[in-house]
Amino acid sequence: MRAKIAEVAVTGQSRFDEVERAFVGKRNLVNMIISSVLAGRHILLKDYP
Repeated sequence: MRAKIAEVAVTGQSRFDEVERAFVGKRNLVNMIISSVLAGRHILLKDYP
């Protein structure tokens, strides 16, 4: 069970790092986006292009 949790944590972190590459310097935003997606919620992004 612990091995499975560790595997999921590593996979999740790699996904998090990959998304963060598109949103450079916005770690908190990336965290909120991923949390919203996992919770099945909607996201409205407003930022400069």
